Amino acid sequence: MQKGFQQIKIATRTFEVEFKHRPPDDITGDREELISTEQITIPDLGNREWEKRWIILSVWNNFATDKAKELGINQAFIFTEGFKELIIRLEINPFQDEEAKKLDVPKQAAYDDWLASVRKKV
Repeated sequence: MQKGFQQIKIATRTFEVEFKHRPPDDITGDREELISTEQITIPDLGNREWEKRWIILSVWNNFATDKAKELGINQAFIFTEGFKELIIRLEINPFQDEEAKKLDVPKQAAYDDWLASVRKKV
């Protein structure tokens, strides 16, 4: 008879995130200030697009935390592990130096598929 809880191994992926502050009147990005660099680990879903959406949503939601507001974080750069590839730049301030991308809300069916995939991994 087994006692205690069984440790389940879940495959994960790690992303690197630079959290920065850019003053609203800085239109060139010359006054960006690096606040912190963090690693964020998420489940390996086997679908890189869903994983990118997961990390983007996690980082975007971070802007609303009290800590981020207190530190003045209004910009984030998300990279693959080891800063190998830039996934996306997220920013609360408007900026003109690159084309803005609108993030569409996923369809309910896509969300249901994603949720089923996450539950299967656990």
